[in-house]
Amino acid sequence: MKYGDLVYAVEDIGAVDERGNAHRTRNWLLTDQGMEAAEQGYLCVNCGEWPLSPSNPAVCPVCKFPVADEQTLLLNREHLGERDLGPSPAMRALEEERERENWQAATGVWLPGDPL
Repeated sequence: MKYGDLVYAVEDIGAVDERGNAHRTRNWLLTDQGMEAAEQGYLCVNCGEWPLSPSNPAVCPVCKFPVADEQTLLLNREHLGERDLGPSPAMRALEEERERENWQAATGVWLPGDPL
């Protein structure tokens, strides 16, 4: 299994807190296999290091995140659920509207041999 089989994308997000301080964070968009690897301790959810060998080491060898103690807590706290990575709802609505505009009612009676 390659790293690309585990992660769809990593979104870099800039945020500003109530005091006006800029913060950078990341959203990891994991595949089902990636989520499974993170739950089993083979993927560090802090930095994305993979594969961790053995699973659930005391600390990640790259970022020193305490995988054994805090990985499950971080997963439970930060997991935002499933996300649709397809077109946005606005784009879907636009495509449906265009389909309706381009639809033409059938005229006449269909006879065997006529195109469907």
